Amino acid sequence: MLGIENTEAVASFMQTCFKSYRLQKEVQGGIKDFPEHPRKVQLYVECIHAVKILVKAFENKNPVSWSVVEYAGKLSSKCTGQNETVETKLLQNYPPPSPSYHATPGIFVDNSGVIISWYLPNILFKSRAAKIWDSLTELEPLVKVNRASSSWRAGNVSLAPAWYQQAHEKSSRPEVSQSIRRPEAERWMECMAESFLIIGGIMFKMGCQGLRRLSDSADGVKYGDALQDILRLWATPFNVMSAICNRKTPLHRDNGSAYPWFDLLVPVGEYRQGTIAFPGVGVVFHGAFGANNAAWSGVQW
Repeated sequence: MLGIENTEAVASFMQTCFKSYRLQKEVQGGIKDFPEHPRKVQLYVECIHAVKILVKAFENKNPVSWSVVEYAGKLSSKCTGQNETVETKLLQNYPPPSPSYHATPGIFVDNSGVIISWYLPNILFKSRAAKIWDSLTELEPLVKVNRASSSWRAGNVSLAPAWYQQAHEKSSRPEVSQSIRRPEAERWMECMAESFLIIGGIMFKMGCQGLRRLSDSADGVKYGDALQDILRLWATPFNVMSAICNRKTPLHRDNGSAYPWFDLLVPVGEYRQGTIAFPGVGVVFHGAFGANNAAWSGVQW
């Protein structure tokens, strides 16, 4: 059985609740409709809470005046967000609204209503964020920090059931990442089983079909013999999970995936007053961006 199957069941329940809550202003899904689980009641409560945050966000639309599809068509791998000339031209052609600060759930949409990003403060219970934080101790041996490096990307570990080595996308087949084949990663996935259900449920089954296809294509993946065992534990719809420690970044644009795909950022840990900025849409989340919040960046077509 694939780990994603349980997540799909939870996601279907949350999607049904989301639709009914928007139409009738109350959640129709009862606990009897929630998938069976040893901690069914607790997970049900957390998922209903997450649905209510999603509905609040969906009903709080913040528009920009341009088309995000057109914007994405102007981007190339060289648009890293750190080339001042390129970014100035993009801002001239696709001007953001006046800078605004947000502390409530919301979505950011283009001139056709296409969702660019979500902001979901307090979508996770503090107890859930604490469990995610505690699980990261399993990954500590895998995090390599080169203190002599000047790169701001130092201090992270990425886990992927299958990915291409950077710059080898056309010359090699996808492979199971080295880090996810380590026993520490297996223990981490076991610790994250419940949290994967909630995080995956928030995504409403997006990405689940891709993992099913991956399972059916294991023969085409390097280290495919390890893939099936990993997919029994990998219960998140994302194809890569990165644990990033103490990250303070310059403004940048991640070009490692397709622009229509969502990234999900979940900050956890003992801190407050975090800040995240999306200058392209004129948004800064200041002060409110601490543990147990979440933000999606990407495009929901």
